Amino acid sequence: AHERTRKDPKELRVLPEVQATLLGVDTGGFEAGVIRMLILLADSRGSVRRDRLERSSHILTTHEAFVGLGPDRRAAMIREQSIIVEFEAERALQGLPLLITTPEQRRKALEIVHYIVGAIEDMEPQSLQMLQRMAQLLEIPDDASQQVIKLKDEDGVKASGRKNRTTP
Repeated sequence: AHERTRKDPKELRVLPEVQATLLGVDTGGFEAGVIRMLILLADSRGSVRRDRLERSSHILTTHEAFVGLGPDRRAAMIREQSIIVEFEAERALQGLPLLITTPEQRRKALEIVHYIVGAIEDMEPQSLQMLQRMAQLLEIPDDASQQVIKLKDEDGVKASGRKNRTTP
């Protein structure tokens, strides 16, 4: 049996499709921003639990913000955001405020992401840190009206957080 040849990521980066996709790192809108947030969180953890995949699928196919995309556009958007995160993770993260521009959109995006990722108490420290960075970049205030992510100062262990609502 022949083993499939695996390309070096550096080689893949120069492909025209990858280059074209990376040009759009700062464009895409609310839907692309939420999808990018989910991919960044999955990458921070290294894997995605089945229940999170089910929630994600449910939201991306039934939530008002995504239902109008249709399956082909949604799949293309997931592919585009995956490429951006794979090759430009930090730029992808830093670009979130350009995709999700209004305070209302930013709160809604974080709400959707919180719903999908589940209880803060069950999250890995690196995922909590990623969520915290997202909230900071999106300028989500750390107050009682928002779902709060707090980390202990030195060790990165989760300290507290309001539980997620049952729906976004």
